[in-house]
Amino acid sequence: MISWATNGEDVVLARALPSGFGTFVDVGAGDPDEGTATRLLSERGWYGISVVTSPAAAARHRERRPGGVALELPAGASPERPLDAVLEELSKGRPDLLRIGSAVPAGPVLAGLDLARWAPRVVLVEAVDPHTGAGQEMGAWSETLAGAGYVEALFDGVNHFFAPAGAPELLERLRVPRSSLDGFLPWTEARWADEVARLEQTVSQLDETISQMRERTRLLERTLDERSGVAPGASGLVSRRSLHVPPPPAGLSPRRAVTAPPAPAPAPSARVALVGDPGSWAPWLGPALAATLGAQLCRAAHPGDVAWTSLPASVVLELPWPRTRMLRATLAAAGMVAVCTAGTVDNGGWSAGWRSTPATVLVGPDDLLGAPAGALAGVVAACGLTPTADPGEVLADLGVQPGSAGPEGEDNRAGPEGA
Repeated sequence: MISWATNGEDVVLARALPSGFGTFVDVGAGDPDEGTATRLLSERGWYGISVVTSPAAAARHRERRPGGVALELPAGASPERPLDAVLEELSKGRPDLLRIGSAVPAGPVLAGLDLARWAPRVVLVEAVDPHTGAGQEMGAWSETLAGAGYVEALFDGVNHFFAPAGAPELLERLRVPRSSLDGFLPWTEARWADEVARLEQTVSQLDETISQMRERTRLLERTLDERSGVAPGASGLVSRRSLHVPPPPAGLSPRRAVTAPPAPAPAPSARVALVGDPGSWAPWLGPALAATLGAQLCRAAHPGDVAWTSLPASVVLELPWPRTRMLRATLAAAGMVAVCTAGTVDNGGWSAGWRSTPATVLVGPDDLLGAPAGALAGVVAACGLTPTADPGEVLADLGVQPGSAGPEGEDNRAGPEGA
């Protein structure tokens, strides 16, 4: 149950008054939706007469509560049109509730009503403005109610609840203030709950849109790569002789040696990217390269997840992404050497542009298992970088031995860690 009243008085009324059809008269009614004591009753199907103090408020009540009646009386009542006359014209019998809001004086309103004739079951007087704290003293209007046989059942700090002295059960229900046992949610909290639900739905829709856009990006990048003039699966590795690569370090297999173009001059920073299918490189390669070069290891699932301009000066980036022209240009702009296994080149249809790019290093996957220390040293040398740690000692620290994919039970490719 949502409480639409400012002080929860509608919770007390809903508990005390009948759950079926009823009628109410709300003199000095406020907004029909929020901060109102009678919306909950209207939602139950009650017939209501809302007396408001402005034409705009009357129009809004007619729009929001088409099952009731709204009329404008600047002071809530007047000698020319007392509440008796209003009920004579518009009521559907004895009102179950008469409410008088703090926007109108209660004295003149009650003075213009024959309480003996209409005898509302509950009279609710909002004696304190819940927004400003200003109130009206219990004077003549409370004496009028007492003279008609009404007694006060509850004052909740804002509202006075009255009922006939001859209705002890009703008085007993009114005497209990609203509490958590009534199972209600204040309208302010309900509004924020709705807003949170709306934002969560928006986030879910945005996530779906991002996923679709990433998939479309993959398709577009593949199309651009195919249009570069090289058919998928183009065969052949660039030979070591044509690229003038020095002989591989000891421990590398002659059949699958590290191949690379002329290495650039050593730089004070090391920027390396492992690209392609992550299953094509040993899981220890990224952590071992980072430790050997004294660089930070970063991982990302998509190029769009990488803050390229904020990458560390020395970084090893694991990026399992198809080798497209767009990615090649991005890595070149970031000053990064691309490292890829030869097996991925054979099977992945690497474009001629990648194979001829100076900043590309190819490594045979069998070397990573058969001679990991030599393969690691070969990759560092082919990248034209200077190691800051001994590759063999790094691999020993990681628990990597020949024929081993990495430390037992450890997945070195879990991430991301920094991209």
